[in-house]
Amino acid sequence: MDKLQSTKGLRSWYIITLLVCISVLVGHIIYFVHPSFLLLRIALLLGLVYLLFSKQEPYSQVFYHVTLYFVLYSAWTLFINFFYDSARDVSLVFNFLHIPLIIFVVLGLILQHPRQALKCIYIITMAYILLQAGLGTVEHFSGWHLSTSSLYGVTGDEKFLPTGLCYNPNDYAVLITLPLFYVISYNKVFLTEKSQWASLFLFVLVSLYVLWSGCRTAILCEAVFVLFYFRAIIRKHWKTSLILFAIIVLASISFIFLFDHSTHTRLGLYTQAFCSLYSSYGLGFGIGGDRYYFQQLNNYNISAGYTNTHSYVLQLLFTSGLPIFIAYIALIFYLLRTIAKKHGRNEFWALPILYIFALFAPSTSLFLWGQYLFFCAFVCYAALPEAERSAA
Repeated sequence: MDKLQSTKGLRSWYIITLLVCISVLVGHIIYFVHPSFLLLRIALLLGLVYLLFSKQEPYSQVFYHVTLYFVLYSAWTLFINFFYDSARDVSLVFNFLHIPLIIFVVLGLILQHPRQALKCIYIITMAYILLQAGLGTVEHFSGWHLSTSSLYGVTGDEKFLPTGLCYNPNDYAVLITLPLFYVISYNKVFLTEKSQWASLFLFVLVSLYVLWSGCRTAILCEAVFVLFYFRAIIRKHWKTSLILFAIIVLASISFIFLFDHSTHTRLGLYTQAFCSLYSSYGLGFGIGGDRYYFQQLNNYNISAGYTNTHSYVLQLLFTSGLPIFIAYIALIFYLLRTIAKKHGRNEFWALPILYIFALFAPSTSLFLWGQYLFFCAFVCYAALPEAERSAA
């Protein structure tokens, strides 16, 4: 009887976990009856109810540290928010509340069975990459887009840029490279050498769509990931690798950091993220703080009309101030240290670093729900006991 109940319980867990993880990736564009009833919200509520009634052993320290950060981050940001006009934007506050809910529900589910969860996310991610690639192909050759895309109805050459299930090409590039890094890392750490051919195919495929999107940050992240992936060969042939590395760096500087108008504007936005600390006394401006700050600044020469930070980590300075920014950096270093201590500096160890740099691409990543799934994925790997890491 206990075995039967255990099997039924695991089956229920699989169904709820798959539903929640899929909804985090695509649930923002699927709704029932009315746009308010998004699949994402329905799935999160089901997941929350499941967690409340499930009998689960105490979670690892990683879970408590991560959830503590997001509780403090959310509570502080909401508190600061009521001192500014953005508090009147109920929809903005409502969207923000999705963040701690996503983190709590997804982590609460996947850390019940971390080995199986990593495999579930792997399967979902593979399917998601192929779906994004398929939509990107249609968009590139036909100019057709979903109605949720910023390029929907556009008639110029921009209509051939891929956006897939995302809002714009930069979001698309990020939410196809982060899944790519996860899949390749999973193949390298958990699967056989034959899976490396699948990694090569996916890397070439995704690189094509990233190039079509024109997202230079994603291209740079791919280059860094390749260097890290082949680190053993680089150490063995360090002289040849040093020359190739120098060529890649020079090419990256000329291609990615070439001081065109876009780069100049981004540097101005990043600089203002730190300058804003003076105006907010280091405490932040609440939800939508970057928009509030740039509207008050009203300087086109600095922001070029943009009201978003174009960086997730620097956006924290606008929304939540210096203490939360420092806490977030400390959390990332904690995860890096935990992964290195338990599992060594493998591909999963590189994911938190690439995650931060990839999120310099979108104009705003705060409500880019899919990115939180991959954050939870490497948190799950950090929580995985050392003895189980090769058994997933």
